[in-house]
Amino acid sequence: MQLELITPIIVYKIAKLMRKLIFIIFIISTINCFSQIETVSVSKRATQNDSIKDVYLYIDSRNFFGSKGEYKTSFSIKSKDPRFSHDNFNFYILDNQLEERNIYSIGKYINKDLLDYVNPNDYFENKSILEIHDELSLLSIKNNKRIFIITYVQRKQIYMVWEAKYAGTIRDVTYTQLGKGPFYTEK
Repeated sequence: MQLELITPIIVYKIAKLMRKLIFIIFIISTINCFSQIETVSVSKRATQNDSIKDVYLYIDSRNFFGSKGEYKTSFSIKSKDPRFSHDNFNFYILDNQLEERNIYSIGKYINKDLLDYVNPNDYFENKSILEIHDELSLLSIKNNKRIFIITYVQRKQIYMVWEAKYAGTIRDVTYTQLGKGPFYTEK
């Protein structure tokens, strides 16, 4: 008779202990999860924003492609590999408003003399395709760097700049576009 009364008490105490153990395991695992999240203080964030280095690349306006809301550009370098004629390095023009706007409303008019920009063909002249690809791939907000593309718009006789994102490399592709391109088809 006493054994029958003791068994439910033991089961109840074991269940109570198990609940406490599960709760402790939950707390420990939650603390571990939150400890993995990087917290950035306001002062560190301000320092990060001040340390962003902008990279300006000059690309000829004939190398811009696309239409409203989706513009791309690229520059080509003569390939050092005899199996290929040239290597293309591609960029997406970023539009922070995510709207279908024309190329003029996405970009900004600039005075090119005030900017420190590079001509990619000269700058990357002595580097291999892998070195160029790695360098362009590492230009990102995550690495505190941004890419800007500069070009001279012949039609309006102005220089413009756009924020861009490196989109990769492709070999022996010659881009063509029907019509005269985004600078002539849009107003």
